[in-house]
Amino acid sequence: MGIWTLASPAEAYRFARGEPPDLAGVGPVVLERPLDFMSVTDHAEWFDLLYICTDPEWSDDPYCNTMTEKNSPATGQLVFGKYVLPTITKAIPEPTPICQADEAHCTAVQSSQWQRVQIQTNQANDPCEFTTMVGFGWSATPDYSYNHQNIIFANSNVTERAIDYMHFPSP
Repeated sequence: MGIWTLASPAEAYRFARGEPPDLAGVGPVVLERPLDFMSVTDHAEWFDLLYICTDPEWSDDPYCNTMTEKNSPATGQLVFGKYVLPTITKAIPEPTPICQADEAHCTAVQSSQWQRVQIQTNQANDPCEFTTMVGFGWSATPDYSYNHQNIIFANSNVTERAIDYMHFPSP
């Protein structure tokens, strides 16, 4: 759905089944033909950041406010390039500024997001009609070399956490 699309996995699965997305500023968009299967593979590196920055408790945080500013795509892209992209492009990855300040909170949030992905993926699964698979993206891009990998699970036997480049820099 695109950069800065803050849709949940459940919303993505509804879209894949042929329903129009409920996204601000997006006109009616519907697939010509619904999909038969899908996996939402969001970047594991940003499970914590995107959840925190869309949490009302953090809505006044200048970093989050600027990053998710929909009225200024240029500002959002600047913050993305300055603070978010370095989490995956450095040879030695580092967390975003918010997670550098409160690593324990970010770890808890990432775990919560991983559970949310699993729950919403399993709820959207409709055997023989629409197959969903739990997954995530491991997004290493050191020195801007592309090494992004989508990890998709065949069943409910999944990792305890979504494996991200910052904590697990080797594939």
